[in-house]
Amino acid sequence: MITLTPRIRTYREKAKRTGIRDHSKEKEEMRASEIKRLEQERKLLKRMDAGELDGMVGDMFQTDGGSTVWTIIKNGIPVRFKQGPGGKFFNGKENERYEGVLHTLAKWMTDEERLDFLRKFGWLIHDAAVNAYSAKFKPKK
Repeated sequence: MITLTPRIRTYREKAKRTGIRDHSKEKEEMRASEIKRLEQERKLLKRMDAGELDGMVGDMFQTDGGSTVWTIIKNGIPVRFKQGPGGKFFNGKENERYEGVLHTLAKWMTDEERLDFLRKFGWLIHDAAVNAYSAKFKPKK
């Protein structure tokens, strides 16, 4: 069978008609999961504000220059510190030691920054709910 089409340039065949798909179930599931995620984030922020997650996050580590870097949560605010290497000098009688200068490298103040901190470093905190929240945002391999 041969199909004939008109000999004009503007002719376009009609597309096949399809029914309108109903996506209301998927939308409702997405909305419910979003509400659940927001509720979980709200609970984590309340726990941070209450001081339940205060303490060291991970371990201290040494840089190549000898500085020590560590992260803590204090009063619900995560802060990263760096302390330079100390030293010693002879004062004419004995060696005196001095500590390095303490620097604040990062401070996560706003709610969005604190949630971002929990997404990135939550796996280092010894709490099941925070670990589960952080695992949701772990990059896929």
